[in-house]
Amino acid sequence: MARNSKFNGFENWIIVSALAMWTEAAEEEVAEANDKSGGRSIYAPGYFSGVTKELAEKVNSLTYKKDLK
Repeated sequence: MARNSKFNGFENWIIVSALAMWTEAAEEEVAEANDKSGGRSIYAPGYFSGVTKELAEKVNSLTYKKDLK
């Protein structure tokens, strides 16, 4: 059975949407941890946003160009 090595537009949308939801939750957890500990979380605010941006770019590079908007 042959497998596609690239994502279609729908698969891309699912992955990027999931990344966005996860990032929002992770950034909220960092903010809460910083509030409770006085700013001593092991993750800096914005860390997960940066990681997610890189992952989304990678997913886009693995998506058929015709399916990207």
